[in-house]
Amino acid sequence: MFFEKGWSMKKHLLVILLTLNSPTAFGEDGYVYGDNHCFYFSAPAAWVADPFSGKRQGLPFVFYPKSSTWASATNVIYARAADKSTIVKSIQDQVNQTLSQFKTEYESPNITAKKIEEIESALGVKGDIYKFSGDKWGNNELVVYFSGAHTINFFVMTSRDEKVLMQDKGNLIELAMSYRESNDCKPCSQKSGGFASCGLGEVSGKT
Repeated sequence: MFFEKGWSMKKHLLVILLTLNSPTAFGEDGYVYGDNHCFYFSAPAAWVADPFSGKRQGLPFVFYPKSSTWASATNVIYARAADKSTIVKSIQDQVNQTLSQFKTEYESPNITAKKIEEIESALGVKGDIYKFSGDKWGNNELVVYFSGAHTINFFVMTSRDEKVLMQDKGNLIELAMSYRESNDCKPCSQKSGGFASCGLGEVSGKT
């Protein structure tokens, strides 16, 4: 899942929400935004919402237990978005594209994906949870997908230990429950009110 196509570092930027006093904040820890998308979230209890540690891997926001780090945690989560296109119009299309990419480009012919659950966020947004396994690196992943206005937005929990992954599923669901798509995310150059810093520097969010 780290190498999915259709994802541009220039388009997918992020901001940490440093204050929860804004009437539009709803208590979120942060948001991911780009030219065509914006979604908010709140980290699971006892987890860190980190906009910095995943930058080298092209990940706009990562999450891990407070007792560990992005590098050392057994289970980690990251947030991403993929543009809808003539090929990818739905969650199932995104899943199929991911499977095809891993089988053909990443030499993982045994990778599989199974829908294991449907979810509804606290604001009533419906999504799907898929389990991926069988890639050549030995990863196991749970992915919560939401279909946004112009993108497929998702949270990925990944681990090399399948048992631990499934035991930790509740934290992924807790994060997904806080999902809220909006159109009010501000690029860093337009920050105001409670939005006090940007994880990727002072950039406009434009390509």
